[in-house]
Amino acid sequence: DAGRAFAGTTMCYAALADLYDGGPGLVPAVARCNSAMGIGMILAPLLSSAVALRGGGPRAVLAAGAAMTAFQFVIEWRLLRETRSCREEDFKYSAMNPFGFVRLFLHGPKVRALAILLALHIAVDGKLLQDQISITQMVHGKWTMHQRSLWTSAFGGIIFLGGQLTKPLLAWLGGEHGFSSAAHITSLLAFLLYSRSKFWLGLIPLIIGQQRRTPTISWLLTEAEHMGVGRAEMLTMTANYRALVETVAPLFYGFAQRAAVRKGMPAQVFLAPAFLVVLAEAARIAAATTKSEPSSNHVS
Repeated sequence: DAGRAFAGTTMCYAALADLYDGGPGLVPAVARCNSAMGIGMILAPLLSSAVALRGGGPRAVLAAGAAMTAFQFVIEWRLLRETRSCREEDFKYSAMNPFGFVRLFLHGPKVRALAILLALHIAVDGKLLQDQISITQMVHGKWTMHQRSLWTSAFGGIIFLGGQLTKPLLAWLGGEHGFSSAAHITSLLAFLLYSRSKFWLGLIPLIIGQQRRTPTISWLLTEAEHMGVGRAEMLTMTANYRALVETVAPLFYGFAQRAAVRKGMPAQVFLAPAFLVVLAEAARIAAATTKSEPSSNHVS
């Protein structure tokens, strides 16, 4: 899973940062990649259900996934090209430090606020909430596997739609901070609907809300220059940072879920991510109203 994360989103963001030079075109580009991921989320549950219903069972589903991964490897190996030249003198051992992300909290209030914002965005990511969603839907809500698969496909559809709408919404909402604020508000609405077991209705505000992390990566890449680190090193920091958050967040949600079940209202576990989204908006405001720290080290 660590290899998948490193070779997937981390390298994708690094390549896009090179292609767009960390400029304003980066956010729409990341959103388009999110749209592509949404298409995958639409098709994957349908494909796995079709394989399973044909009598293949779980092993056949895993074999189909492995075949798709091998096909993806061939395409990427043949078609993808390096986005920048690699020289041995460019390599820094400091970039290999798994705790390098600590620097995000030491370089002044703006980067610190962005680091907190990123952590909160990671914590409310759909991947980390899948256990709570599945348990609430299938155990407490008595959903069938078919209903669950349809909902997951619909979730992929809203990610695709949100990615396509990101660029016009950026212009309509007055820029990245306006878009990020709207994403927080709509995420809050979605989680409040989830807390009332209205999972289908909760998908609608996530058309914008699910794109909440897209501008944050762009802001951190902009701050990389002020910190004196390269864009790839910044993305490595955030990848290690994400691993830490993804270790701690499930423990927090497990506690929240036990508390909600004891109250007899299991869906109220989603009040926890709703609270985190409110904190995320506070962190965004703090980052927006704070100036970047100057750095004497310039990294292109």
